[in-house]
Amino acid sequence: MKIGTGILLVVFLIALAPLHLSNAYLRADRFDTVVVKPGESVWAIAEKYAGENKQVKELAVAIHEVNSLDSEGRVVPGQVIKVPVLAELHK
Repeated sequence: MKIGTGILLVVFLIALAPLHLSNAYLRADRFDTVVVKPGESVWAIAEKYAGENKQVKELAVAIHEVNSLDSEGRVVPGQVIKVPVLAELHK
């Protein structure tokens, strides 16, 4: 039973690896700190920070993961979150 669970975990982690490799925001080493305003969502924040490259979906996923948000990605006014910043956007 333990071997089967271990194998399943390894397969799951291998399946997730391409997501991390293809999403540059998940490899960012710089973050901006943002205080969530009333009515804002992770998507709205991602739209502001994605810049001209328009990788809003990738940034929204990264914000969700970096901040360990719940499965719905809910944020509340006053909440402080980290937003990954790509180096090429801020030279």
